[in-house]
Amino acid sequence: MLKHKKHNEKEKTATILSNLNNLVDTINSKNDKLHKKRENITKIHSNYHYHIPNMNKPIVFSTIKPVIIFMFQIRFAGLYPFLLFLLQKQKDNTLTFINYPSFDGRVNDKKMINNCIIFIKQIYPKLIISYKGFYETSYNNIIILESNNSENEDIHTNNINEDIWSTIHEIVNIEKVYNYQINKSVVDLFIKNPKFLFLKDDYNNKYETPIVGYYTQKKNIKFACFDIYRETLIPSIGKCYNFYVNIPEKNENENIMRFIIFTENILLFNNLNMENTNALLGKYNNKQMFFIKKYDNFKLLSIMS
Repeated sequence: MLKHKKHNEKEKTATILSNLNNLVDTINSKNDKLHKKRENITKIHSNYHYHIPNMNKPIVFSTIKPVIIFMFQIRFAGLYPFLLFLLQKQKDNTLTFINYPSFDGRVNDKKMINNCIIFIKQIYPKLIISYKGFYETSYNNIIILESNNSENEDIHTNNINEDIWSTIHEIVNIEKVYNYQINKSVVDLFIKNPKFLFLKDDYNNKYETPIVGYYTQKKNIKFACFDIYRETLIPSIGKCYNFYVNIPEKNENENIMRFIIFTENILLFNNLNMENTNALLGKYNNKQMFFIKKYDNFKLLSIMS
C-alpha cells in the first residue's frame, strides 16, 4: 500500500512538473510572439505604401488643361503613420489644391517638374519637396509632390492665412478645416479615387485614418507649457481626455487647438452601453465630444488664434 502511494505521488509530481514545463514553454512562446509583435509595431513607423499614379514617370498629359498641385506628406508623430494634404485658402474662404499658373499637356515637358517645385518653394521656402507622379482628370492635369520634411514641420500657431495641412477625415467626412469649407473639386477627387485615401503596410492592411477633434486653451498659457489633463465630465466613465467633435465657440482670450485622434475603438456613449474602449463619443452639456482614454491616441496639429 505504501509503495503504491509513493508511486502515485511520483506520478502526480511528474505530472505537475510536466504541466509546469508546458506552461513555461507556452509563456516563452507567447513572449516570443509578443516580442515579434513589438518588432512589427516598431516597423509600422517605417514601412508604409501609398498609391501614386504614374510614380516617378515623366509627365505626359493627353490634353491641355489647368494644372493643380497635389502635395502630401506622411507624418509619423501619431499612433500610426498618417497622411496630410496641403490646401490653399481662396478669396471665397474655401480651401482648394494649389493652382499652378500655367497650362501644360500632350508632350513630355522635362521642365514642368522642376518649375512646379520652384513655384512651391517660392511660397513655402522651408519645405523639402520631391516629385512623385502625375494624374489627369476631365478638368485638371495634376502634379503630385511630397513634402519630405514632415517631422520638422512647425505646428501652425496662427489663424489660417493661405494654407493648411488637412486630413482625410476633414476632406471626405466633414468637408471642412476649422470653419473653412473644402472645395467640392477636392472632395470629389478623393471620393472618385479611394486609393488616395489610405496608407497600407507590407501586408496590404490599411492603417487607421485619424479623426479630428478640437480643444480650447487660454491664450496666456505658453505653448511650451501646454498640456491636456484628464477630467471627469461624466462620472460613470471616469477621467478622460475630452475633445469637441465640432469646432467650439471661443472668446478673445482663447485659442482653439486642432488634434488628430486615433480612436482604435469608438462607440456611441449612453448609459446602457459601457464597454471599456479607448475612445467614446458622447454629449456633454449638449455638445458632442470625444472621450479619449489613452494619451498616445492624440497629437496636436495646429492652433487657431
